[in-house]
Amino acid sequence: MISFSHEGRSTRWLALALAMALALIAGRAAAASADANARAEVGRVLSKEYARSNFAGARTKLLRALQRCGPACSGATRAQIGVALGLVALRLGNPEEASKRFAAALRDDPDASLPGAAKGIDDEAQAAFEAARRPTADPTASPASGPGAESSANAAQPPDPTPSTDSRPRVSFVRPQGVNDLAVTLDGSDLAAESLSQRVPVDPGKHTVHAEGTIHGVPLVFDKVFHAEEGETVGIVILLAPLKAEYLSPSQIKCMLAAKSQEELLACLPQTQRGIDIKAGLETSGYTDTNHVNVATPAVNASISSPTAGWNVSGSYLVDVVSAASPDVVSEASPPFHEVRHAGALGGGFKVGAIGVQLDGDLSSEPDYLSAGAGVALTADLNDKLVTPSVGYSYSHDTIGRSTTPFKVFHHNLDVSEFEVGSTFVMSPTSILLLSTTLDLERGDQSKPYRYVPMFSAAVAPTVSPGASIGFVNDARLPVRPLEQLPLSRNRYAIGARFVHAFGSATLRVEQRLYTDSWQQTASTTDLRTLFDLSGWLRVWLHGRFNAQGAANFYKLAYTSGLDAATGRLAIPALRSDDRELSPLVTVTGGPGLLVKIGSGEKVQYGISAQMDVMYTRYFDALFITGRTATYGTVGLDGEFE
Repeated sequence: MISFSHEGRSTRWLALALAMALALIAGRAAAASADANARAEVGRVLSKEYARSNFAGARTKLLRALQRCGPACSGATRAQIGVALGLVALRLGNPEEASKRFAAALRDDPDASLPGAAKGIDDEAQAAFEAARRPTADPTASPASGPGAESSANAAQPPDPTPSTDSRPRVSFVRPQGVNDLAVTLDGSDLAAESLSQRVPVDPGKHTVHAEGTIHGVPLVFDKVFHAEEGETVGIVILLAPLKAEYLSPSQIKCMLAAKSQEELLACLPQTQRGIDIKAGLETSGYTDTNHVNVATPAVNASISSPTAGWNVSGSYLVDVVSAASPDVVSEASPPFHEVRHAGALGGGFKVGAIGVQLDGDLSSEPDYLSAGAGVALTADLNDKLVTPSVGYSYSHDTIGRSTTPFKVFHHNLDVSEFEVGSTFVMSPTSILLLSTTLDLERGDQSKPYRYVPMFSAAVAPTVSPGASIGFVNDARLPVRPLEQLPLSRNRYAIGARFVHAFGSATLRVEQRLYTDSWQQTASTTDLRTLFDLSGWLRVWLHGRFNAQGAANFYKLAYTSGLDAATGRLAIPALRSDDRELSPLVTVTGGPGLLVKIGSGEKVQYGISAQMDVMYTRYFDALFITGRTATYGTVGLDGEFE
């Protein structure tokens, strides 16, 4: 038989009591920590998501806080979370859920109360909470099954995917690609993954959708409010975007306008884990037409940007190699000519807060032409970047001469100032609208020093018809053939709009431009492009364009000349030109294009693109030709490095 001394038993009881006391202290400390964290999260949600009317996001965070609490939180803390969930349910248009949330909170803590008025509490919330405080508020509610357990009133039930009647409206979803942890709520209720592939029935009226997920570690969200009518099926394309809007450069805005998929839109947006983006590209273009004009253009471009720091630098260089034997050249009894043009551009920008500044400069040189210009543009992010107005100004100075004559011996100057005002509007997660207006002020002599205008007698001019041959013109014209002379000033006015909308894996881009100037020339241009993402590595598109314009007020098919009876000298029109681009015409353009991703990764991406357009122009009142068919094509290789 084993026995213990009185002294030994006392020591053991003392150790056991000490251990129990330490465990009790540790448990209380853990509970206090859990309570503090949960209460702090409720405060953050009410002051941020709730205050900014992001009720779906507030609900998601509060449910997570309630789940993290578990048995560690006190009833008073769980009650605070329940009260906040009730307020959110009211804002989401679900008073029944709000009543259940309030009732469950009062069961956890009979002394629970609404937060202060500073949190946006109104009479509706006060009335709903007081109703829940009365004993008959929810006679069917059952108490929590244990400490920290959420009552059945707090369990979010997803909509029943089986329609009860054929007339109920339904909603269908298009999931974003590359998001494995997608979580979607409809009117505050969680949707099961299988429901996203079904047509979910809803009641007629207003509804809200909230989605969350991550791509490459970046947290993304989507919120949308929609209305459903009886018998209607509403399609929702879930297009996730970063939770916090940071820096958007003009190139990123341009990238968003051209984005055709969730993956591409995300690539345009700033990502906090990305440091410096480097892009480089090679491109070769070619042009040929039925007027024996041929152009080859190799080009290179590169850019460096820091989406997080808000700066960007870019540059490009190209060479135009031109050869021509057009009717204009032949009519002058001149041989075909070959010419090379070099052009380069540099740009850079930075952003401070919501204001962005972009600076650009360019220089181009030909044997008989030199042009230099610079510009500045300002942008501002308004209304959480849903509206981005911009204003810009650019100036260029051109020197026009003859290829065999130094500029100091002969040249004309042309100065151009351009003002542009516009704005980008994010209409929805899948639609963007861009509006702009421009004013060009041209001052100087832009007459071509090689263009000689044929003159006809008053009797012969009516016999000259559009498309008259070179032989006929040379036989019928007068011996005098003065140089072209254009007005010394020109004001150009234009307004334009671009609308981009995504339809799942397809994107539609429509542009419209209206133009007029002080030469009384008017024009309208409509451009349509439809893009299809056939897979993650292949995109194809179709392009169409229609342009129609009228003639300048001084343009004539056949100018007349004769002796002035008063002076005895040959009278020549002060303004004259046979430039067919100043005549009435119509141009139709169309062609396909494709982009193939030949390599991809988080750090390096490559792509090769190709496109071809065929253009036909019909001239209604021009010498030598009545129509021109041209083909334009380009092949490019691009790389992006992080």
